[in-house]
Amino acid sequence: MWFPNRLQEPFSDSNSLFPIPSPPKPIDHLPNTVLLKTSLKHNMSSADDQYEVRNDAATGGAPAGDATDNSYTSRTGQSQIPVQKDQAPVEDPIDPATADSDETLARDDAEAIDQSNILDGGRTRGAKPTGTYREPGDEEGLPANDGTSST
Repeated sequence: MWFPNRLQEPFSDSNSLFPIPSPPKPIDHLPNTVLLKTSLKHNMSSADDQYEVRNDAATGGAPAGDATDNSYTSRTGQSQIPVQKDQAPVEDPIDPATADSDETLARDDAEAIDQSNILDGGRTRGAKPTGTYREPGDEEGLPANDGTSST
């Protein structure tokens, strides 16, 4: 390459065509960590963040619009399956006062467990009774040491 002042080698140490920029010098009265956090926080402010700050304050955190939509409810003679309105009360079989009581939890367990699926005797799938399994010995399954080579 030709330069008006002089000819340079592309990757020389001091006069490189692609010099590596030196890191910014820290401000004397602030530690590097504060500068790093501040600069990252400043750089992280995106258009999304600015939009959220502007619009969340105006709506109080909830999106604007009508949360109730009854346009899908059934009309007389329109459908065989009735669809309730959003405002219709829903029957809740759970009593909040006793929902976490021991009696309610025990009743739920009893209803959930099918007693006909429980095997009698504590044995499952043909397993041997407890205490009948035997661990193999140290030499079991190994050829006898008769002094001859296997090869």
